Amino acid sequence: MAYDNAIPSYESILEFQEVYLRAIALVWSDEYENGDDSTMRAEFMADPIRFLQEKFAYNSPWNVDLRVEDMSEGSKKKKASKWVSGKGNAPGHWKNLAKNRVEFGWPKKPDGKYAGSEPLALAAYNDSGPTYLFTCC
Repeated sequence: MAYDNAIPSYESILEFQEVYLRAIALVWSDEYENGDDSTMRAEFMADPIRFLQEKFAYNSPWNVDLRVEDMSEGSKKKKASKWVSGKGNAPGHWKNLAKNRVEFGWPKKPDGKYAGSEPLALAAYNDSGPTYLFTCC
């Protein structure tokens, strides 16, 4: 759930990027230490927002349903992502990284006795708060 109904800022986007990468590093560390007994990946995949709150005290400024798709080797994906180590002076790189996907909610247009009030409905949607994407203060 969104925290404090604050207007998301550039800094909050950078904060999310940082905490998301920290979560991946924590999961990988757990897998190195515990091997097949590791449970953190499953916890992260099941509820990423809750995982970020519990492990890093991170509160998302957006009202979003965050889903993380496992694209690693051993997942059910045909083209799993893979880190390719560099050779000599050449840097390493990722192979088969999945594209990020963004989905937006589509509000139902007014109907029946409210037909014709679309501009007012869109204004009210915009005014519903900054926790919904493309809405305002």
